[in-house]
Amino acid sequence: MMNINVLVAEPSGSDWTAIAKGIRRQLPEASMLRVKDGEQALRFLFHRGLLTAEPPVPDLVLLAEELPLIPAAGVIARMRIDPRTRLTPVIVLRRDLEEEALDPYWDGELRASMMTVCVTDGLETQVAEAVNDLCHRRPPLPERQKALSFRQ
Repeated sequence: MMNINVLVAEPSGSDWTAIAKGIRRQLPEASMLRVKDGEQALRFLFHRGLLTAEPPVPDLVLLAEELPLIPAAGVIARMRIDPRTRLTPVIVLRRDLEEEALDPYWDGELRASMMTVCVTDGLETQVAEAVNDLCHRRPPLPERQKALSFRQ
């Protein structure tokens, strides 16, 4: 069975619990790594394992829009300029759907790999549905990228 790696950047403990349950509903075997701010997310994506060739690329990234230190828009901007993470699917957890701060990152080919979930009482179900939708839209990463797992 292929490892599915999910990076979750979410500062709220209660939201993290709902997010993890939602991911498990669709991807029961997923390895999840939680970070609590945008700086930790970027450090994991681009600086982890400095002694190895490249850190593992997550199959899916979930970001709270309002992350401490570096907001989701900053994490996404950095991901989109790196060939390794450019097309990594991203789910953004947005508290206010009226805000459109992420729109510059939704253009063209990237639109198929991004979704927004408005955080409500049904967060677990919303995350499960978003994960299911993205899994059907985007193929899994090539096997060569799956050599490294979060579990290692």
